[in-house]
Parts: sequence; structure tokens; C-alpha cells
Amino acid sequence: MYAELVPQIVQQLVSYLEITGPTTEDLFGGDPSIRQINDLIDDLNAAGEHADVDQVSRGSPRLAAATLAAYIRQLPEPLVHEELHAPLDAEVYVERIAALRDLVSEMNEAHVAVLHRIFYLLSRLAKAGAHGNSPEQLADLWASLLTPATIGPAGRERSRASRVKDYRLVGLLLQHCACIFQGELDTLELPELPLPAHLEAEVTQERVKARLATRPCHTRRPCHTCACPCMRPGTGTGCRLQATAAGYMPGPHALTP
Repeated sequence: MYAELVPQIVQQLVSYLEITGPTTEDLFGGDPSIRQINDLIDDLNAAGEHADVDQVSRGSPRLAAATLAAYIRQLPEPLVHEELHAPLDAEVYVERIAALRDLVSEMNEAHVAVLHRIFYLLSRLAKAGAHGNSPEQLADLWASLLTPATIGPAGRERSRASRVKDYRLVGLLLQHCACIFQGELDTLELPELPLPAHLEAEVTQERVKARLATRPCHTRRPCHTCACPCMRPGTGTGCRLQATAAGYMPGPHALTP
């Protein structure tokens, strides 16, 4: 029902991947060149509505998948914004899903159409269970593709907390595609997808940094490695740990019909 709102190239690639993707291991793990991706886009545009994606992509689902990912990433306006994070704070699971469904329904219709096509594909891939296409891996990749990479005119990197919420949000959209996009009422309470290793490591580092930052300094006089007041005699170990902890942290337009 959304075909007329979805860009033709997205429609063609998703339709092809719905057939070939579930049996292709590590579907988005290919590494085609930029030229190969651009050539496929040009060939699909030239072939028009009745393009044979299998023929144009030379029978490579991974090339088709990489092209879809690159196309979505290069849209002038990201499809997912931080306004959709709000439902993640709801304590009751069903209310969280319902609030997310309501927010999605208020989005630009063309954006919703593209998101529906993408998440329907991702949910099928996750259920098929091919190696490299787990829900966690798909959510991790697509959280980075659907959300803005930077914020503000200076292009600052988004915070760790925002990226964690991006992942949680995409995980819910993937797990509950039918409920959120099609209005199905039956919602199973599923455990949230575990954080991927790189985000889990960042969360752990943040906790270590916070814990060590509150550790008292055990020297009588101010030291050069921290600004904490010195209250008791000792070796200064607390100051050195704080200094070490600091080193742990790594330093538009809308789619139209």
C-alpha cells in the first residue's frame, strides 16, 4: 500500500532482498566499492520501473544490501530523530510500544512508508536466522544508518547516551514492526535486545570513570594529576587512578511521493 510513497530504487532493492536476503549470511557484511554501488544505482535508474535487480546486481544480494544501506545513509534528512526516544522512558512495556506507535503515526507519511518497508525486511531477516543477520547485528547497523551521525552546526558527535537510545529504539521497531506500522494489537513482551559489544564497552567505561572520579584523594597536599582536596595521608593512589580513568574514554528535505 506504500509503493507510491517509497522511492523506486528503495522499493526495488527491498523487494529483491526480501527474496534473497533471508538465506544470505552476513547480508550487510559485504564491502563493495563506491563505484560498484554508484553503478548499481545508475543502472537501476536507467532501467526504470521494470528493472531486474538480480541481473543488474549480477546476482549479488550483498551488493544490493550495501546499495540500500548507502542510499538510506545519504538521504538529506535522517528518517529517525531523537523525538522518538521519549517512549523508551515508559516503565510499562505495552505503553512503551503504544507510545512509539502513536509517534510514528504522526511522522511524515513518506518517512513512515520507507521505515515500514525497511523494518519489514529487517524483521524477516531476523526471523530467518541466517548467520550474521541476528536482531542485535541488524539493529546495531541500522541505528547508525537511520539516525543523524552528528548534531549542531559544528557537527559534534552524538553522545553515548543518544546512541544507546538509538539502538534501543531501532530494536523495538524491528521486534514490533507489525504492531507499530500496521496497528496489530497483539504485542508480546520481549526482552530488549542486549547492547552490542562496542556500546556495552562505552557504558562500562563511563561507569568506571564516574566511580573513580568520586574516589577521595589520599594525600595531604594538592597534587598535579587531579583537583581533589587532600584530606588524609597516603600514597596518592586515588589521584593516579583518576588520571588513568580519564584516559579510558575516547577522547534537507523530506521524502516526497
